[in-house]
Amino acid sequence: MERINSLSDKRIIITAKMNGRDAKFLIDTGATVGVISRNIQKKYGLSVGRKFPKPLVGAGGEFDAFYCNTPAYIGNRPITQFLLADISGVVESVKSQTGMEIQGIISLAQMRMVGMTINTNDNTVTVA
Repeated sequence: MERINSLSDKRIIITAKMNGRDAKFLIDTGATVGVISRNIQKKYGLSVGRKFPKPLVGAGGEFDAFYCNTPAYIGNRPITQFLLADISGVVESVKSQTGMEIQGIISLAQMRMVGMTINTNDNTVTVA
């Protein structure tokens, strides 16, 4: 079991690895899908699949997405099933609140897949 401290006291943000590089992820229990910022595709060498069949709708508006075949890792636990999309509105919103630039969002479904729990009393995340 791994316990991780949030990088922010305003939002739950953790570091994961993608292709061996550190990336910051917002933990969002209200998100139905995990999303990685399309702006980091080349920098992180992300493997992109086919286009998602319909536009995503969220706080940042409506946007096209692609399947991302690159997992993020917390320790040795892979987190999969990300979409790649322009989430610059969300990235800017989180940055204005926390001073941190996120590279992606981990959804509730992904949290369940890796046995992730959140303790909001001390802003920690535990991965089974």
